[in-house]
Amino acid sequence: IKCGHSHTVALAKNGAVYSWGLGRNGQLGHGDRLDRAKPAQMESLKGFKIIAISAGAFHTAAIEDLSENKIEDMGERRKVSIQKTDSKTNIQEEYGNNQNIEEFNNNNNSN
Repeated sequence: IKCGHSHTVALAKNGAVYSWGLGRNGQLGHGDRLDRAKPAQMESLKGFKIIAISAGAFHTAAIEDLSENKIEDMGERRKVSIQKTDSKTNIQEEYGNNQNIEEFNNNNNSN
């Protein structure tokens, strides 16, 4: 169980994530900004095998099974996904109807 400023998230043994509290910034991960008085499974993470969670003031972060090397972050009215492979890292950010995707090579050639 992790606590943010005004929300709480819990990770079940099966990898499901539940959240409740104030949702005005989207940090509950239910696809809306509604408050929840009782734990509800995060809609945005259904079907993912989550192994770790974190809660900040106005966001929630979840790490998917390490074999996937993927991180999800919800809150501040946006969703950020970071996925790493051996050769590159993709960062996808959704803010309202806008979407930004960046790709980086993992080899750092700067000396």
